[in-house]
Amino acid sequence: MDSAMITKLTPVQCARTPRFTTGSDWIVHDMALGADGSVALSGYSAKEDDRTFIDLLFIDPDCTNKCKIIFTKEFEKLPNSCYRHVSYISSGQIVTCCDDTIELINYNQQSTILSRTFSGKAYSMAVSEEGDQHIFVGLYESNKVIVFSSSGLTELKTITLTGLQDGDWVSELGVMGAAHTLCVSTDSCKPLVYNTNGDVQTELTAMDNTRARSIAVSSELMMVLWFGGTLITAHHIPSIIEGGRHSSLADRDGGRHIVACFKIDESLTIRIKDNRLITVYYTTGEVKEYGKEDIFSLPTLFPALSSTINETEVTKLANYFKITSNQSITNIRTLVQHLTNAGSITPQNIVQLIRACRDLELQNAARILSVYQSEKIHGLLFSEKELRKKLLASKEENGRNADTITSLELEKKSLEGSRASLEKELETTNQSLQESKKTQTTTEQSLTKSEETQANLREELHAQGRRLTHELDQSRETLRETTNNLHQAELKSVQDSKVLKGVLQQSKQSLEEKEKTITSLEGKRASLEKELETINQTLQESEKIQTSLRDELTTTKQSLVESEETQANLREELHAQNGRLTQELDQTRETLEKTANNLHQAELKSAQESKALKEVLQQTKQSLEEKEMAITESDVVQDSKDDDNGDHSAIQESTLAAGFGRLLVTVDEDLTLDSSLKVAMLFQLPPSNIDLLRRISLVETPGGKLLDILKERDIINMYDVTNLQKALMGIRLKRTNETVLVPYQESVSKHLFEEHRTPELLSWPEEEEEQTIEEEKQEDSHTEGGSSVVSGEPVQRYHNPSLEQMIGTEGGTISVAGVNLSVPGGALTENHVIAVEVVRDADMDLPGEDNRSRITPLIKLGPLKLKLKKPVTVTIPHSAVIPDVDRHSVIVYSGQQSEEDNKELVTWTKERSALWRLAEDTVDVSLTCLSFLSISLVSEETVQRHIFRVVSFVDSITNPEEDIIITCCLCKDNDEEFKSLIEDHKSKLRLGDYATYQIVRSSKRSDLSATQLVMSLGLTKDSAYSISNESSKQSDIDHVCEASRVSQQFRLRRKKDICVDTTILDAKLTVRHGDNSTESVLQTKVRSLFISAESKRYLLQMLEPDVKLYEDLKLNIASQLNKHHCEKLCMYFGLAPGLRESILEARDVGMELMKILDEREVIMPQKMIALYEGLTGCGLNKIARKITEYTAALNKTDEQPEEQRITTTKKSKVKILMEEGFTKTDIIQALGLSQGRVDLGRKLLQVVGKHKERLQAMEPVMFYKEQFISAANGGDLSLPEAGILLLMPPGCLPKDRIVNLSVIPGLDPAQLPGSGSRLCQIVKCGPEELLLKVPALLRIPHCGSVDTDTPIVTIYGGQSQGSTIDWRVMALTNGECRVEDHFFELEMKKFGMFCITIKDKTGIKKQMRALPLINRITSPTDDLIITLWLYNSDSVEHQFLLQEEAIQHGKIQLDQHSSFTMKPAKSLMSAQISIPTKDTFAVVDADTHDIDPEHLWTRTRHKVEFCLKNGGRDGSIVLNVSTKGLMRKTLFCTLKINIEIEKLLSPSSDGSHLSLRRQTPTAMVHSFDDIKRQLASRVDNETAVQIATILGLHADLKSIIRRSRTPGVLLLDKLVEKTIISAVRVSLLEGAFMNNGNAEEAELVQEYRRRNVVVSGLSPGDHQSKQC
Repeated sequence: MDSAMITKLTPVQCARTPRFTTGSDWIVHDMALGADGSVALSGYSAKEDDRTFIDLLFIDPDCTNKCKIIFTKEFEKLPNSCYRHVSYISSGQIVTCCDDTIELINYNQQSTILSRTFSGKAYSMAVSEEGDQHIFVGLYESNKVIVFSSSGLTELKTITLTGLQDGDWVSELGVMGAAHTLCVSTDSCKPLVYNTNGDVQTELTAMDNTRARSIAVSSELMMVLWFGGTLITAHHIPSIIEGGRHSSLADRDGGRHIVACFKIDESLTIRIKDNRLITVYYTTGEVKEYGKEDIFSLPTLFPALSSTINETEVTKLANYFKITSNQSITNIRTLVQHLTNAGSITPQNIVQLIRACRDLELQNAARILSVYQSEKIHGLLFSEKELRKKLLASKEENGRNADTITSLELEKKSLEGSRASLEKELETTNQSLQESKKTQTTTEQSLTKSEETQANLREELHAQGRRLTHELDQSRETLRETTNNLHQAELKSVQDSKVLKGVLQQSKQSLEEKEKTITSLEGKRASLEKELETINQTLQESEKIQTSLRDELTTTKQSLVESEETQANLREELHAQNGRLTQELDQTRETLEKTANNLHQAELKSAQESKALKEVLQQTKQSLEEKEMAITESDVVQDSKDDDNGDHSAIQESTLAAGFGRLLVTVDEDLTLDSSLKVAMLFQLPPSNIDLLRRISLVETPGGKLLDILKERDIINMYDVTNLQKALMGIRLKRTNETVLVPYQESVSKHLFEEHRTPELLSWPEEEEEQTIEEEKQEDSHTEGGSSVVSGEPVQRYHNPSLEQMIGTEGGTISVAGVNLSVPGGALTENHVIAVEVVRDADMDLPGEDNRSRITPLIKLGPLKLKLKKPVTVTIPHSAVIPDVDRHSVIVYSGQQSEEDNKELVTWTKERSALWRLAEDTVDVSLTCLSFLSISLVSEETVQRHIFRVVSFVDSITNPEEDIIITCCLCKDNDEEFKSLIEDHKSKLRLGDYATYQIVRSSKRSDLSATQLVMSLGLTKDSAYSISNESSKQSDIDHVCEASRVSQQFRLRRKKDICVDTTILDAKLTVRHGDNSTESVLQTKVRSLFISAESKRYLLQMLEPDVKLYEDLKLNIASQLNKHHCEKLCMYFGLAPGLRESILEARDVGMELMKILDEREVIMPQKMIALYEGLTGCGLNKIARKITEYTAALNKTDEQPEEQRITTTKKSKVKILMEEGFTKTDIIQALGLSQGRVDLGRKLLQVVGKHKERLQAMEPVMFYKEQFISAANGGDLSLPEAGILLLMPPGCLPKDRIVNLSVIPGLDPAQLPGSGSRLCQIVKCGPEELLLKVPALLRIPHCGSVDTDTPIVTIYGGQSQGSTIDWRVMALTNGECRVEDHFFELEMKKFGMFCITIKDKTGIKKQMRALPLINRITSPTDDLIITLWLYNSDSVEHQFLLQEEAIQHGKIQLDQHSSFTMKPAKSLMSAQISIPTKDTFAVVDADTHDIDPEHLWTRTRHKVEFCLKNGGRDGSIVLNVSTKGLMRKTLFCTLKINIEIEKLLSPSSDGSHLSLRRQTPTAMVHSFDDIKRQLASRVDNETAVQIATILGLHADLKSIIRRSRTPGVLLLDKLVEKTIISAVRVSLLEGAFMNNGNAEEAELVQEYRRRNVVVSGLSPGDHQSKQC
């Protein structure tokens, strides 16, 4: 290859990503090209190798840095690698790989779709573009390549590459063509080509270059960027590997297959796609684009041609083209230039040159030129496609522009019209304005005239007023003068007479005044004399009183002295009497204590004797059974000596059994709750047994239960109690061991001990020093706890019931506290963590105008605002008692949190279009978006009733000085809610049984005094405890009724020193609402509450197993959070600024943040959805995956087997199989199928194995049958009444199993497949999807008559998908389906549902039936509804049709069915009714109904209804079915029916055709009555309530059953009344007894099924074979 001919290309576009600024530390590691023209870059940070990135960009000269970023993402630290790879999958999706993790990302939605991990470390990656799209990942320091699927990222296979030296691996990888040829560049810079088996095809070289820096792959070309970063050669790979597979590196092309060679600017990575070559330099991030027309041009072709054509061959080519010798042709370049100038070839067309090379047998040159020509053609085609796309886009844009212009023109016209109307309005306005101006001018003129007139009138009035005033003044002066003259004349005449009269009058007045003075003085004198006499009398009386008071004082003093003496005497007498009473009381107490001790000893002795007697009886019974077995098995008669020895041995064992019973009672008395728990822990009993001991400690002694468990598990027996001795020594109860166990064990003979020795589970504890007196006292009082005293108000951390679960696209359910969320399949587009939380005490404003209308707690469904493809259903329990559900409705409110800083603000919306259903106990709501949910009741009633259960709990104590905390709870009167309450308080001890309490509240707030529910706790006067906090606590009644649960705590503090063994806690709880109240007595021994700190820690670990996982998760998350992350999370959760600063200033910011979130209950062990949303919202997806893994771990069932399971004959059958590892549901179903036999049930469970087939306890009906089939022998299964037969040859089944065969009736037409003619029923063979080794034969009868030899048959196979059926056409070959005259024969290789249709109706006739039915009436004049059914002539269809109409609609049969044959016809059919008798009936609606014959062909039934007006008289009708036409009609059938009104009023009992119900055999009815009587005598109140709960009876019925004297009779009558059980339907009752552990009752029901063949669903022959 001539290096002088190599041309350097110039890039057409250059760009640089914004990430690579001056001084940046980013490094590009990988690059990929997208189909939309985008470029993906991935790399890492050179300074901090814990950060990687992905950038997606478009090269755009108009943007900054000449590139447009469409997606960017940075990734957190990975432990082992910093190299990140990227490739395109499809439009909008990329795949990235780093270390051992591969992820699928949707860059349009900025989210991760799927993530997987694999074994190894990724070093290179590529995606195949042709054929099946797979992902190839090369591993670091390995010669392996892993292949993944692009859809689910599942590992498909691993390719091992041969020929690589040790320490060499794939550094760059490309995939070529549909055959997935691998083009690789190794870490040692070798470019190699492999096939899909990992065999080497060749190693590439060029011009002594053997070290490749980068490679790029297109459809058939592999481009290599050689070491140095500027030289690129293009190699044609198909010509290299053609001719077979190469097994070594022997075939090196040496550059002979190079088709192009050129130089570029220095680069690190190259990629090629379509007509573009993209390069990037690793440190600058500079991206350059080279056009493909420049890559494949004549100048780049010359170096490759020069290596294959020498000068002689060039001369031959010149001669071929007849070039004269005077023209200088020295090499291939000059030859091509001459041919180009002459027009023989062009840069796009070199066909003549290719032909010349082939004619001269220059094959290598011809191949290179052919590759060049094909690339040019491909480029032209690609350019043409691009032009067509642009043309189509321009056409679409022109169309859009035309639409825009049209809309603008329309808008212009509308604006012009509006403009014209506005101009008209303007003219009208101007005219009205001119008229108003004229009116204004006229008004102004009139006003001016009126003002002038008013001025003139004012002047005249002023002048007239002045004249009148002047005249008035003159008259006043004249009058004044006249008055003065008259006054002077009178004054002169009177002066003389007045002087004389005044003197006389003055003298008279002076005399009168003197007389009055004398009279007053005499009166005063008399009054003073009277007062003086009164004062003298008063003084005399006061002296007398003083004298009497002195006498009384003297007497009082004497009496006081006497009373003091009397009191002193009384005190002495009282003190003496007190001493005597105290002495008597002490004596009485001593007597009572002695009596109590004697009574206790007597009770203990009685219990010992009773236990001894039980052990003796048990031992005697066991001995008798052993003797009977020995007599049965042996034919040799024992002699009398052996009998004597046997009697002696029996007496000895009876004595030993009695001693063993007394020992159990004595040890039971010494074992407390704490010591029982310690012994259980030593023997590693299952958690269920340990929890049982804790729960029953307040009801009975836990020691007795513990000893029963040890006997049951064969840890101790009456011959060997050494295991118990070791355990008591281990927990330091040496005295019990030495005084009770050691003497007993010594009394057992050695040979009996060795013969019945139990497994040695414990070793003897090491010898310790003797206990001191203080330690013995401590052992006696069992007070081994700490000495810390808890004080202060109890802090109750309230946990809202919540559950988080991973839900996939297939759907699922979440249930918590009675709330059930059902997510259907397809509702989610990807896996999500869904959370359901019941908010008991909502700290937010709730919707609705009236709080008393809310009947459910607040529900939070997370993540909030998650949109769903399909609606989900939420079932919420409510506490309201609703007598008539139909008369009520509800209002549904949905709430979303604000996106602002105040996230506690919830915006509520009334969901008017939401679907809901109100039931007596629950409310169902359908939603399409997750949110808060609140339900309000709309009722016309003014009073609401709610029934609750009152339950009390008490905490265990580790020290007698600790306070006792009692928790009193109210929950809804519902078993599920009650179980949820018990589960929430499982760490506490329950005080007694619950009490039922009813709350009645008004729907309006009129009675303010009844708005609170009061809980009060009272203690006895002599109690050793006192209530340290409030003894009465209140709860808002609306909150109680809405939340369905409320709790209050009371703390009891010790008043004095107590003795743990004898002190009794006696309290009374009172719950009151208004005048309604209830009381509960809470009583327990303090001894029953005491456990040690060690036992308490063990119980906490057992009851809260997820606490450790929760703490580990917090530590894990905290370790990965830095200060920047914590600041983002603080902002997300809206923490206060001060709290935010304290978190960011802490030494460990992550741990401090986790602590704050845990204290504020943002996160809890069962509530991590909020933190998950916060991490994903802040872009911390990798850390968020930790929460996903934690949630998945919590949702897993406990698969750890219980230690040291010991199976005994005393255990129930269900418990025996459960301890063998099977699930309870499968066990109940298996026992039902095996008729209660444990061995057969075990075999059935083993046959099912890992497949866990649904062994449904289906009610055996006429058209269902199941049977055990051997795989080796095969067998047949048939439904005789339906005519269906399933033949399974030997070797057909993969293993022995139960097979079922059934008919699927009553499917909705929308669920039926295809459009062909249906001639037979849908048949189901189970278990579904079971693959068969040898085809089985299924024979199904049909109602057709086939005249053609080759009917076109379509067979659909169906699989159940929840409530729907997934139908698919089965691909048939010759011989797999055969059509006979009356049946189909189908050979099948997999079980499932089968539906057979016939498309071509030519030559086919269909047998049909017509059946008339009529409704029942309550009055002789009620209207009649005549129903005419047209259906396939099939006995199965006939029976199903009669059952549906009789049971569901209450109709009766009018006449026998009529049969007819139907041929394919295009004309319509009709059904007509006529009434020959007059004055009987009249047709209300139309008397003729059209029938589409296509319905009859594609479906199995069709209904026509006629309505008749009833005249109350008997009559007749005629029904005709015929074709519809004017000229010629075809009559199919005619039915003439007589109707008797009397028979329609009441059901017929004479066995005629009017009675449709199946007659149950009399023997079966009597047998059913017998089994009911037997069960009723065995069922007590508690068992009856439990069975009623399992079978779903209402709470009111359960309350009645609980109080009934005959609960069994009442229960069975109610079950029969509600059709839950019947004479032929008892499997549900059997399953309920099994589930409840009533094995004997379940066996009675099984025996009833065995005696009655119809009930068991077996034919008589099958029944006999099964009994055998």
